[in-house]
Amino acid sequence: WGLFMAEAQKLVPSLAVDDVEPGFSGVMAQVFSSDGSPLNDFLFEVTSAPLPGGSSSTEKVSDNVTRAAGIPRRVINCRNLPSPAATSSLAIGEHVADLVDKEFGKMLREA
Repeated sequence: WGLFMAEAQKLVPSLAVDDVEPGFSGVMAQVFSSDGSPLNDFLFEVTSAPLPGGSSSTEKVSDNVTRAAGIPRRVINCRNLPSPAATSSLAIGEHVADLVDKEFGKMLREA
């Protein structure tokens, strides 16, 4: 605790070793909807940059997939992938591959 206590006591001089205990802390990114409620884990958005005069609105495809409406689909954004994403990475990869095939497959096969 030596170095930690020395630095912590710069902020709280009265801090004693008996006041602290080991524990977990960290920062986790979280996506919130426009009404302020947290979104479910894993949000996938099929989007692209709007064309001149194009719409930037989105349509809900499923609980965790949205699609930009009225504009070409060229990008899949994977958002809100907190720590479970590490253990779900293969399933997430499979889901993204399925989205790529569904959204871009015809275009890719014709290229």
